[in-house]
Amino acid sequence: MPLARSEGQLSSPGHSAPAMFLGCFNVTLWGDFSGSVVLERSFDAGRTWHPLARDRAGTAACFAAPISLTFEECERGVLYRLHCPVLDAGRLHYRLSQ
Repeated sequence: MPLARSEGQLSSPGHSAPAMFLGCFNVTLWGDFSGSVVLERSFDAGRTWHPLARDRAGTAACFAAPISLTFEECERGVLYRLHCPVLDAGRLHYRLSQ
């Protein structure tokens, strides 16, 4: 069963554990990191991951600095994770929670 919360830290490229949300949920990043983080979701139990768009133009929700945001999911069974393809320095702390 997926977590209803995923929190931890990364000191090299990687991803968070997936978490399942329905309704409003929080995404918070902090730390002294230098890199990029993409919020992704999966509709097929984690087999395929899609970057979440932050606007109607399809711009990926990609972050390079500490941030705290709220998102909303209307479909049951959708998994979310943070994917960090680049982490040049520091430590990224994260929390996805509901």
